[in-house]
Amino acid sequence: MAKKTSKKEQRYVSVLTVLASTVDALVDMMRYDGCFPYLEDDVRRIQAMAHDEIMPGDPTGRVVRLTRVSASGESATEARWRSFGCVVLDERRPDVDQLTQAEIAARVAARTVQ
Repeated sequence: MAKKTSKKEQRYVSVLTVLASTVDALVDMMRYDGCFPYLEDDVRRIQAMAHDEIMPGDPTGRVVRLTRVSASGESATEARWRSFGCVVLDERRPDVDQLTQAEIAARVAARTVQ
């Protein structure tokens, strides 16, 4: 009997920084776009959103970092995320520095001004 060889599929990984409108929209898009929380802090932030524990007036309270795995290597579809009420603030490889809290706050502020 001949051995069957399997061909490994190449996968691309990126980190999305997302401003979510609601936890339901975020979870739907995570499932749709093959994402999962980047760090444990992001899991806690999603839990806080689910339990309405975001501090009022905290502009970054609904910002979550997600690990995105794709087969194509294309960037996240910002229009699709927007259709679910979420805004992709940034996407970059996990091996480069991610946005600082100050950069995140500035991008959130720029989105709310528009």
